Amino acid sequence: MKKILLILFVGILVAQSCKKDEEIIEEEVVTAKYCSKQKYQTTISDVMTPVSIIEDDSNNIIILGEKQGGICLIKVDTLGIEIWNKSFPDIPGIASKVIALDDNSILISSYINNETETIPPVVTDVWLGRVFSFLEECKMNYEFGNADGYTVKSEMYLTRLDKNGSVLWTNTYNECYGKGNSVIRNSRGNINLATIKLKGKYPELVYDSNGVFQDTVNYLFDKNTVFVYEINKEGNTLWKKEFENVYNRAFDELFTTIEIQEANDNLMLKTEKNTFFLTSSGDIESEYINHEEYCNNTNKVLCADANTILVSGVNVRHDSILYLVFNYYIQRLDNSQGISWEIETDDDLLDNYDDIFLTLSSDSTVISMYKNDGIKLWNSSNISSPTSIINCIKGVSTVMSSDGQLIITRTNAEGEF
Repeated sequence: MKKILLILFVGILVAQSCKKDEEIIEEEVVTAKYCSKQKYQTTISDVMTPVSIIEDDSNNIIILGEKQGGICLIKVDTLGIEIWNKSFPDIPGIASKVIALDDNSILISSYINNETETIPPVVTDVWLGRVFSFLEECKMNYEFGNADGYTVKSEMYLTRLDKNGSVLWTNTYNECYGKGNSVIRNSRGNINLATIKLKGKYPELVYDSNGVFQDTVNYLFDKNTVFVYEINKEGNTLWKKEFENVYNRAFDELFTTIEIQEANDNLMLKTEKNTFFLTSSGDIESEYINHEEYCNNTNKVLCADANTILVSGVNVRHDSILYLVFNYYIQRLDNSQGISWEIETDDDLLDNYDDIFLTLSSDSTVISMYKNDGIKLWNSSNISSPTSIINCIKGVSTVMSSDGQLIITRTNAEGEF
């Protein structure tokens, strides 16, 4: 789903109920990083709505999903054979992401729907100004003085399970906005979590030095705070950092564009307009403004290698008669933030691994694999799903839901299964 300027989409996850199958206890000893060469496609009869997919260090596939308001997990082995299928009615929230830790234990993130608390009116008259200035210059500089407002109240949760699907612990984090969180396993064996707390649609009165009312300012533009954590496998917070006044366009929707990932043992934090490069202890080393113009929006940033990043986004402009024109792209930026190459495409970046990256067409019908030089290796309409990752053999591991069936596919580097 693409988030573009002036168009806000609300993500709705359809929840359905989970039936717990008989547990199969697996005997698994992880001694070193393993990479199975197996490719397959298998079908499991299940009405789960898949949300996230991962492979553990033994290349078992773990699928996170929902059924009737409950969080579910399915685990299959390297041949595509179901190991276990469980529901977790005691894990709070809506399923968001699953990752595998270095001992093959499982971490899932979840969140509650955003709730709002109405604030009494602080501006009696609605004030409106400069609304149409974006037609003259591509800057969103209009402001509204709303007669009411609200703050956003949300929570997110991290839950760790052992490799057999038994819950070990659940932590609650209050600095969350809907699905606006990102979680990874880092090279130290710990967990990095990034969340964003939005201030909400609450206008602030602005007065001049003589105390005369001049304007109102919406928290839509600033006063949002990003929180970054490092957490160990026992659920203990090792450090927590806060970054204030971070731009985020959406202030009352479920989806945001925050992402965190590891780059050369350090961290890269991507917000809607900025990419922060952090030390392994969370301190800012540098900051890159993805696009200074308001009329550019970044959908996703991935660390291509030690010195370059991949960016997908949209450039919005208007033609001679003021019709909005949307130009979608994927580009690679070098360490001096110059553009190495750019592809004109409305594909979404899904994942990257080593020297390749994976995209999905905007209508979710075609999945494509590229080299990091922008050359397309292959594409397929048979396995296209937003719930896809690149596996260790540089193929795709993906899951699709169709007519009460889960279709799980693991391809090789040529996209074959």
